Amino acid sequence: MLVAFIGPCTAKKAESLRKEVSPFVDFVITFEELASIFVAMDIDLASASDKEKLKENCSGSGRHYATSGGVAEALKINILHEHPEAVVKISKADSLAECKKMILLAKAGKLDANLLEGMACPGGCVGGPGVLAPIRRTSLEVDKFSKQAKFYQAYENPEIKEYKE
Repeated sequence: MLVAFIGPCTAKKAESLRKEVSPFVDFVITFEELASIFVAMDIDLASASDKEKLKENCSGSGRHYATSGGVAEALKINILHEHPEAVVKISKADSLAECKKMILLAKAGKLDANLLEGMACPGGCVGGPGVLAPIRRTSLEVDKFSKQAKFYQAYENPEIKEYKE
């Protein structure tokens, strides 16, 4: 089995070379690179017969990973599912400047949060350098895609339930 990360993040290329990550990721391809491959190979995704099958078991929360706060919200949902008594307070930041502020506030004890999410790109990954459309448009598309999911929480995925049993 090969594992490919496909997304807007060019930083994932360098990250995948780190010794603690490299055993788990075989390829990193940006959306722009993938689009170029599709063009070169004359692949039209709009007419692909299995396109619905590809996305039917994606959770709505997983689909939100690319937006600022999306990863933390998905984590919170799963933490509370496994530990309903837990108190999860999220602080999120997007852009390096905002991440730095959040970290400084946390270090100073002035942040009322126990789960911090920092995304280097404005708006989250949807604002990364490998994105092919404006941030506002990509954020709206991600929201729309998330709402189309058959289930929102990842733990409701029938394939995950089957795996855990």
